Amino acid sequence: ALRGQAAAAPSPSTVAQVRESRMAEQAQGSVAQAAQAAEAQEAPASEEKAHAGELEWTGRFAGGVIGDIKRRYPYYLSDWVDAFKGGNAQMSFSAVIFLFFACISPALAFGSLFSEAT
Repeated sequence: ALRGQAAAAPSPSTVAQVRESRMAEQAQGSVAQAAQAAEAQEAPASEEKAHAGELEWTGRFAGGVIGDIKRRYPYYLSDWVDAFKGGNAQMSFSAVIFLFFACISPALAFGSLFSEAT
């Protein structure tokens, strides 16, 4: 609206159309929220099934550790190799170098302090 001029009032049919569209959007939103809530309730049940036998007594020494190693064995090599493939190589090397210097710096500092003090 320009200064000094009154804005035209919306027609009653336009107001009704806006109300109808808002009501339809709200209805669609409540249906989507109900679907998300149903999925959220179903997800823990499937996760419980996936982790069902994780903390069971095996009756053997380190039976759970042995079971975990057997379950994860096919993935051990890929866990190490995939870190240095493709676009991951730069991030992996930079993290390794950062951690190396982050860990070695205090060791050198305290080592030199303790060598002087003893």
